[in-house]
Amino acid sequence: MKKTIYFLILFCFCSFVYAQPPFNTDIVEPAQVGLQISYPQFQYYSDGGNDLCLHFHVHNSTNWLMTNSTVSCIIHIYDYKGCHIVEDELSFSTNDVDFEYQLYSNNVTEGENYHYLVYCNSTTGEAGFLGASFGITSDGLAPEYDGSASIGILIIFMVMSFFLIYVSTFKNRFSVNEILDYVLKKCCLLLGLYFFTILTTMSLTISDKYSLGLNKLIITIMFIVNWSIYLILLILVLVTGLKVLNMWSKNKYNERYGTDDEQ
Repeated sequence: MKKTIYFLILFCFCSFVYAQPPFNTDIVEPAQVGLQISYPQFQYYSDGGNDLCLHFHVHNSTNWLMTNSTVSCIIHIYDYKGCHIVEDELSFSTNDVDFEYQLYSNNVTEGENYHYLVYCNSTTGEAGFLGASFGITSDGLAPEYDGSASIGILIIFMVMSFFLIYVSTFKNRFSVNEILDYVLKKCCLLLGLYFFTILTTMSLTISDKYSLGLNKLIITIMFIVNWSIYLILLILVLVTGLKVLNMWSKNKYNERYGTDDEQ
């Protein structure tokens, strides 16, 4: 039993790693031929009730800045469901440098991520495109992910699991009634193992939420261990039930005919 407990502890600490998740901007770099599109690479924009301004500089393969006299651009913006929220042409700024688009604040929602594609064509036959993503936050800054609460819950379940498994190995009786004592200890073992399955499931859930990137081997191992514990739980329930019936039958027999010492 002690070896089993040590294995579970080692598995728990090795199967879960916490890290700060990076924001994936999904930037699609344009090819180094044709039109090149440059833009301010903001990962987040503020949802302060003001419209958002997306700016782009378009230049050719010799880095000559292009204007709307020879170039036209379109923009498509998608929400997290992959649906269009914008299909429009870029306007040209009065500074004679920027292609721009004004994204109205009522088209975006705080906490959501968006992806956009920009396509530009020139009258000389050159073309270019750009793809990028951005998120919306209350202040335009990257959100801070605090995983301390999640880790705290994991630690609580881990402690409870190991404590219950350890309690089930006690030699001291929980009750003077032999059957009740046996059932209580087995319930502690069953509950401890069940808490461990919750612990592994929560680890996977938190890993997915914070994009920790557990490799497929670890996920597969955790999946196999989880279902193995379910199988063990089923076997323990059946064995415990049979054992309780056997003890109950023996007690009834002793009440009716007495023990061997009494006979």
